[in-house]
Amino acid sequence: MRHCLHLLWIACLWLAATSPATAGPAADSLHVSLITCGPGENAYEVYGHTAIRVRNDSTGEDWTFNYGVFNFEQPHFIWRFVLGETDYQLGVAPFDYFVMNYAEDGRFVDEQVLNLDSNEKARLYALLVANYQPENRVYRYNFFDKNCTTQARDIIEQAVDGEIRWPDNPPHSYRDLLHMFTAQDAWLRFGQDLLIGTEADQTLGTRGQDFLPLMLERDMAGAVIVDKAGKRRPAVTETRQWTPQAPKTGTGTWFTPRKAALAWFVLALGIAVAQVVRRRNWWWFDVPFIALQGVAGCLITFLFLASTHPGVDSNWLIAVLNPLPLLYLPWEIRRARRRRLDAYHIAAPAVIWAFTALSPLTGQTVPTELLFFINGLALLSVARVRLAYLNKTNE
Repeated sequence: MRHCLHLLWIACLWLAATSPATAGPAADSLHVSLITCGPGENAYEVYGHTAIRVRNDSTGEDWTFNYGVFNFEQPHFIWRFVLGETDYQLGVAPFDYFVMNYAEDGRFVDEQVLNLDSNEKARLYALLVANYQPENRVYRYNFFDKNCTTQARDIIEQAVDGEIRWPDNPPHSYRDLLHMFTAQDAWLRFGQDLLIGTEADQTLGTRGQDFLPLMLERDMAGAVIVDKAGKRRPAVTETRQWTPQAPKTGTGTWFTPRKAALAWFVLALGIAVAQVVRRRNWWWFDVPFIALQGVAGCLITFLFLASTHPGVDSNWLIAVLNPLPLLYLPWEIRRARRRRLDAYHIAAPAVIWAFTALSPLTGQTVPTELLFFINGLALLSVARVRLAYLNKTNE
């Protein structure tokens, strides 16, 4: 059934390529709305979605203009996504079909009817049609600055004969807002915090917060349009809910990153003490965790150096998450088996403790889970140095 519906949507998109562009409706017959869709289950759906609805009473047409269309089957999609070179595009679909897709996934669909005059509605429709032309519909996606929500907001602002004045909301950072939507998925939240740096912690005003669909819905409800003569009117005349949000069927996992990191730290402390007390070098215990640190460091470093995703090139975690531990690992194993003192295990705790002490000065929110993890590694390195000293004094 879903496959057939997708085929229908493709046919509708083909029709939309000509129909909206040639319809030329009378402005008085147009109704335009901001559409906000609720969060979904998949990682890329947790923030919701935004679209614009244009309904033409004179022709019965009812279109949804959606700036969030992308194609997983594009050549090198995954590689381009990692590099931050993902292209999204404007798609058009019948409103009923759009709502049906979100209803099937149990996601709410809210509609805010915009309080635009006839000229502004005609201008918005013309801008959307121009954006849908093949040469204009594709744009370079940026999660913070240029996504399905900011594109919709910007084109609505462009259509207004005057300006939209947004409500004055308390300041938040990108990271604060992302945390609001990942509160129920601790692992997703932890992964995001590892990847994004100080840029994500900068303070945002109201308009800057509207890169997220539910934030734009909130602010549109309190916004006013001020025309060139200074006359004010509310930006929204009516709000409707087409589908409710389905209740969550599951709860978050009990095994959170915080619990895992704390358990690791306690285990590392115990192993470190045991090695010193028993004067045994359990190097095989350290190896997989040093490898994990190096693998994570490869990802952080690659994004830091090569990706254009927002925030990843200002990530101070690169100081402790980089490829050096992975590159060092063969020498670590060889020297550990011979019970030789290694400069790495002298330097590693110094770097980790310096990072732990100085991280508040960077302006970046450092995950507590990471601090537990790296300080556990530091304890193991201290034990290794102590063992090497004890072995040397006994020779």
